[in-house]
Amino acid sequence: MPRRSPYVITLSHHEREALESRARKYTLPYFQVVRAHMILLAAEGRSNDEIAAALTVGRDVVSLWRKRFFSERLAGLEERPRPGRPRAFPPRGRRPNQSSRVHIGEVLGEGVGVNNVGRFDAVQDHVHDRDDV
Repeated sequence: MPRRSPYVITLSHHEREALESRARKYTLPYFQVVRAHMILLAAEGRSNDEIAAALTVGRDVVSLWRKRFFSERLAGLEERPRPGRPRAFPPRGRRPNQSSRVHIGEVLGEGVGVNNVGRFDAVQDHVHDRDDV
């Protein structure tokens, strides 16, 4: 027999619109979209186990966000400051800005362009020309 959550979610019209909007957006971070889906499914009366299976997350994760939404409403779905030292590096997946990139032609000199970067002989000829450096 599955457990029922003591935190029954009922949404106002404004909350439902806000959550549906978040759930549809492709530009939001994934975790915000999943949280919105969790609360919408909870408002339909689904159990934590059903929501966890539908969204492929743990039941404890669903329980956490259901409880937080129940007590804090929409503000409870936002990120909280994390303890510890702030990150020294940007998150993975971010590229350095365009100005810090170097074009291969600038490194190897004239005659090596985008069309012949993959040709080993063009690079090899250039390296042999610069052996005297």
